[in-house]
Amino acid sequence: MAGLSANRASWTIPLLAAVTAVVIALPSVKLGLQFDDYWYKAIITNTPIFTESLPFELNPTILSDGDPERNHGLMEIGLLPWWTSKNFGLAFWRPVTHWTHRLDFWLWPKKPAWMHCQSLLWFALLGTVVALLYLEILGTHWQTALASVLFVLDTTHVMPVSWLANRSHLPAATFAALSLFVYICSRRVSWESCKLRQTVLVSLSCLCLLLGLLSNESAVGITGYLFAYALWLDKGSWKARALSLSPYVVLIVVWRLLYRMYGYGVTDSGKYMDPLLYPVLFLRSLPGRFLEYSLPHWTAPFFIFDLSSLSQIALQLSIIIPFGMCLLPYLRRDRKLLFWTTGMLVVFIPAATATAKARLLILAGIGTMGIISLFAEKALYGNSKAPFGRIQPFVEIPVLLSLLVCHLLISPYLFRTKLSGRMDYKVRNDLIIDTAPIDDRVKDQTVILINAPSLYLGTLLGTMRAGREKSVPGRIRCLSESNIPVLLKRLDAQSLSIVYPEGLPVKRTRGMDCPCYVGMEVHLSDVSFFVKEVDKQGRPQVVYCRFHIPLDDPSLVWLSFHGTKYQLVAPPPVGESLLFEA
Repeated sequence: MAGLSANRASWTIPLLAAVTAVVIALPSVKLGLQFDDYWYKAIITNTPIFTESLPFELNPTILSDGDPERNHGLMEIGLLPWWTSKNFGLAFWRPVTHWTHRLDFWLWPKKPAWMHCQSLLWFALLGTVVALLYLEILGTHWQTALASVLFVLDTTHVMPVSWLANRSHLPAATFAALSLFVYICSRRVSWESCKLRQTVLVSLSCLCLLLGLLSNESAVGITGYLFAYALWLDKGSWKARALSLSPYVVLIVVWRLLYRMYGYGVTDSGKYMDPLLYPVLFLRSLPGRFLEYSLPHWTAPFFIFDLSSLSQIALQLSIIIPFGMCLLPYLRRDRKLLFWTTGMLVVFIPAATATAKARLLILAGIGTMGIISLFAEKALYGNSKAPFGRIQPFVEIPVLLSLLVCHLLISPYLFRTKLSGRMDYKVRNDLIIDTAPIDDRVKDQTVILINAPSLYLGTLLGTMRAGREKSVPGRIRCLSESNIPVLLKRLDAQSLSIVYPEGLPVKRTRGMDCPCYVGMEVHLSDVSFFVKEVDKQGRPQVVYCRFHIPLDDPSLVWLSFHGTKYQLVAPPPVGESLLFEA
């Protein structure tokens, strides 16, 4: 552990990273509970979500295990929309994260601010561990300090820090980074001189990786850096390098087998994709998702400017292309640069199993900031062997300045701006939840949401109202999501024709390989849906809907979303239509 020993007095850098993390994210303690947070609260505190009981238990990290009967039960009460695939599964094995939330509701169930303090603590720990990792690899104090601060200020941390239900990415990244750090320490201990010490370190590293995987599946991305270290920085023989990775390979294989054995995983979801269940689909979508993640990753803070998509891409490329040209010659002879680059690129692969979300790039950010700090050293202390010779300062310094402006100036501003935006978003959503015209009289009624502003404010409306100690309905029927235009045509006393001019978005609960189709039927206890027309993407455009009772029956409460709140409406008379604008 020569690198760490040489920097024994440099604990100020990890401390700086921890303090910076707390300071930049401190406003998040005011954000309270949001969306899925109420789901956690309801289940952990045994708060009834609906007045109707469920024939199975709910779990905060398991919405559905892919069982058609369970999915039908969830659709019956409205926790899943009617268009959900019968094989839809969204079940995560995250016991570590689950117990962090249990700790919250055990210690301070009425104080969300303290729950956010736990997230802040995880963020500070993540900054500390990553700073120690930079110390071990980079060595130079100013490079380590620069990389650590850049990492903490990265906007990829906003969602996990500000949203309790997204906290899982913080312990996952913390344990994963700690696993890598301990692995590097173990490789710098001679096996011949201290077998016991190396065995203990390897065991500790594997334990950290396991804890990361049991926090969030994204922790698997750290294997990119483990592989990169063995490839570029390990000084042992090739056989010894390969053997050093074998415990991690075995651990991940066993974890994956147990993951599937116990029924965890994702099926028929357009939001997540299991590469082992859908290898062809994953490989086909990988190039597009790779670009979707990698391009904005370097220059994401510049999205603060209100530019068109084409202008955003042009701005990104104007920085990334010169940066790549400057970096490429150094990659041929700098092994540390190769380590960070290889690890970062491999992390993008598991990140591509989900639709583009910045929080999935936390581990990629470790490599990104390591690359920028190394590039800073080369740009500022160039020599005669530099690839651009005497004109090096005129090429590399402007590129370096643009990156530093992006990540040191704009990024922290955007970090705080996003936190402020989350607060505004929460206030708006709380208003929608609280002002929904649902009172104690609807506990035995069915609430029909014609044009919910989002799936969260549709299927989770009852859950969030329960968490806010408001009256909850018996069931919810969500006719649409994303606040799209909906046209209702009354056919007879009990039937409607629902027209979606822009198509009904269904990708959250239907995968790309299971689109809706003409002739599709969904039968629930009180209503049936028949798909009559779909667009080229398999999104329903015309749906025949028949209730088992008249639409004017007082047990049906019809709500439409307009402006900033839900409003009571009446279904159109027989033979007439009613358009609900987006």
